[in-house]
Amino acid sequence: MFIQRLEKRRHSQIFLPLFFSFVRSYKNKKNKRLKRALALLFSIILCTNIQAQVKHHTRILLILDCSGSMYSKWGKSDRIAAAKTILIKMVDSLRHVDGVELALRCYGNEHTVAEHDCKDTHLEVPFKDNNADEIIRFVKLVKPNGWTPIAYSLTMAANDFPDTKANNVIILLTDGIEECDGDPCAVSQNLQAKKIILKPFIVGLGITDDLMKSFDCVGRYYSPKNEKDLKRVFNGVVSQALDNTTAQVNLLDEDKKPVETNVEMTFYNSKNNAVMYNFYHTMNSAGVPDTLRIDPLYKYNIMVNTLPPVSERM
Repeated sequence: MFIQRLEKRRHSQIFLPLFFSFVRSYKNKKNKRLKRALALLFSIILCTNIQAQVKHHTRILLILDCSGSMYSKWGKSDRIAAAKTILIKMVDSLRHVDGVELALRCYGNEHTVAEHDCKDTHLEVPFKDNNADEIIRFVKLVKPNGWTPIAYSLTMAANDFPDTKANNVIILLTDGIEECDGDPCAVSQNLQAKKIILKPFIVGLGITDDLMKSFDCVGRYYSPKNEKDLKRVFNGVVSQALDNTTAQVNLLDEDKKPVETNVEMTFYNSKNNAVMYNFYHTMNSAGVPDTLRIDPLYKYNIMVNTLPPVSERM
């Protein structure tokens, strides 16, 4: 059971203190503010809490590939049977987890390959309370028929989430690549840039190593080798989807006291240097800095816009 695995890690916390120091030349060193900035240290503490009862709100949209090739043999059964088994177990395990909503989108299930319908994707079960049984019933009955419009499905998925206030997660289970001339990479990156979704999870069944590379730009890709491996992969995917990752940035002066505040900070994607977050650093009356919620699936470079600015590549 997925929940049993999560509960084993319920009280685990990982603290990763990172300390960086910077000294930059600047002409006017008589200015007290500049002296403090020149000696500025900043520390970032990432606190990851993986809990069975999730304290923040997470929406997980399951996208199931129902193209005709899902009937292909995979291990002891076929791909669609393995996909159905793992999805049903996952949904059943998450039905009573607080703060989690589920929805189901499928593609390729309403029209045949001969019809070549590249808009054959539908939100079959929307986000709502107590919909686990409805999702399970649909998964049991659905039959693969058509093509693989991944890009169009991701585009339509943007409308499946009620808002961007929650952690919006997509888990795509597929056995093939885009067949409808769309650009899944561009669509995925656009949705992430607009903060509509977090970086998607893609679980591929029976996809060759060469084809796997085409998903690198879409999201975090997994390629289980058999049904046992598929269960392990889904355990890991669900665990990551429910991660509650927060960050606190402490700005320390030359005496290593966390008194610096009221400055802008920018978090960049360390892979492509895209701006992920802009925060304004403040502290409460107890001198504790803001707790920032960030996507746990990225590595970040941070720029603190003091005078002069300080930054670090991680």
